[in-house]
Amino acid sequence: FYAEETMIQHVVIYKFKNPSEELFSAVAENFQTIKGNVPGLLRLDCGKDVIRLPRSYDFALYCEFEDMAAYDRYQTAPLHLAVKEFMKTVVEESHSVDWENK
Repeated sequence: FYAEETMIQHVVIYKFKNPSEELFSAVAENFQTIKGNVPGLLRLDCGKDVIRLPRSYDFALYCEFEDMAAYDRYQTAPLHLAVKEFMKTVVEESHSVDWENK
């Protein structure tokens, strides 16, 4: 379905069970452990929502991968799996979108 040489962009938005500044910091620190540790992960940014509209979620993650193989490595990387386990304990709801950037 995806061409191997096509960059993949990945966004996840999160609504937390009990949002707090401490939780936002902990989540950001957890995601930062992945940065630079998965081959082909070109960019990882994350942060809390600052606008706080009624339709807003609490936090977002944005990643860029050099290709689908890099995205697949990220999905199974031990650091990512550890963060995912932590997120399961604090997240009420999440949604993601992944797309090709040719």
